[in-house]
Amino acid sequence: RRCGTTAANTHMTRLRILCFHSFRLSGDNMRKQLFDLANLGASLADLATLDFVDGGHRLGDDALPERLQALFPPPYFEW
Repeated sequence: RRCGTTAANTHMTRLRILCFHSFRLSGDNMRKQLFDLANLGASLADLATLDFVDGGHRLGDDALPERLQALFPPPYFEW
């Protein structure tokens, strides 16, 4: 709630958060991390819209070690 507003005219603007994935992953993989593994996405769902983007450079499907490919499937990207 902003200072100086009254209960009658209070309107919370929904946040829009741009989410950048980490090294050699993708926007979809980051979404999986936040929603399925950490449950952070569900915690923020009422407050914000999370926009997940992919890095500009696509990598080969073997860019991650095999043990991580099972958890985070391709495609993979870098910035």
